[in-house]
Amino acid sequence: MVRLTLELPDEVFSARKQPPRLFGHDLRLATAIHWYARGEISMEKGALIAGLDRNDFLESTCRSEGRSLLRGCGQLGE
Repeated sequence: MVRLTLELPDEVFSARKQPPRLFGHDLRLATAIHWYARGEISMEKGALIAGLDRNDFLESTCRSEGRSLLRGCGQLGE
């Protein structure tokens, strides 16, 4: 597994009111949703990037703001 290190100003964490670890998780999820919504990655790769299983990634994607038209959201709960 590759480890990436990001240098961010301390103000980023206080603005989100999150510790760095939770911020990192949210950053991974937001990135995966963004790339998936643009069609740049598959749902499986998105889940892998986000650190979630496929169903949890789909639920998170469908819950994100303005993403109700994403592929697969209509299948949720079937």
